[in-house]
Amino acid sequence: MSTTPLPTAAPGEAGVETPDEMRGGNELIFPESLLPQEIAAAEVLVMRCPQFAQAMLDELAARMQLNAIRLSPRSFRFWNNLGNVLSKLGATVDAAAHYQRALQLKPDAIETRLNLGNLYAVQGRWDAAMAQYLTALRMAPESADVHLHLGIAYG
Repeated sequence: MSTTPLPTAAPGEAGVETPDEMRGGNELIFPESLLPQEIAAAEVLVMRCPQFAQAMLDELAARMQLNAIRLSPRSFRFWNNLGNVLSKLGATVDAAAHYQRALQLKPDAIETRLNLGNLYAVQGRWDAAMAQYLTALRMAPESADVHLHLGIAYG
């Protein structure tokens, strides 16, 4: 299956769709490279088996984040997003590595610190989780998100 190149213009510019235009109401939007039978099969899956369809969408999201990283390897946001998708898919070791790479690129990324802390907490690695939360607290002492995560961790 061929892939459609990513747009170089911002949404709303020169023929690049905005997120609202891409949604198309309640209608499902598929890449132009899909065959009609692939689209029909995907529509059936979404309607009849939402969990399987969601897993397929998550794997597609992971591939899209990898492509984004190939295009812009210094973007902490893409590494963080890939960590989020892999964490959701249960690939926690890989997710942690991608969060750590995001933090190498942007050590003050509070959201990434919280994501990594949450991942460690799910794994039962409370000391590592607290280290991330406390580092985030030092960076953003007024952040409600940081205090929320600390409160949950302290239970």
